[in-house]
Amino acid sequence: GARRALVTDGGKPTADATAGGVIEAAPPQVLVTRVTGAGDTFAGGFIGYLAKTGDLSFANMKRAVIYGSAMASFCVERFSVDHLKELTLDIIQDRVKQFAKLVHFQI
Repeated sequence: GARRALVTDGGKPTADATAGGVIEAAPPQVLVTRVTGAGDTFAGGFIGYLAKTGDLSFANMKRAVIYGSAMASFCVERFSVDHLKELTLDIIQDRVKQFAKLVHFQI
């Protein structure tokens, strides 16, 4: 069977379940202008963070969920991918910090 289940559902909390536990994190609240591509953007942020860190521990999965959710929140704010192309690491990290305050665990 599956060793991990990762479930996203729009503006509802993301759930990442493993034998080590369940991580649930609600996405940051933003003005949503479109939802097309949000799941793909979440996946890119989540997988990209894991690939960058090379750490598949449960604690790092929490961070990956936050990064994926933060990236998806940028996607839904505007109608074009141009917004994503304008992002800098500082902008992304600021959003991640805002999000981390909502989920009550350390990044």
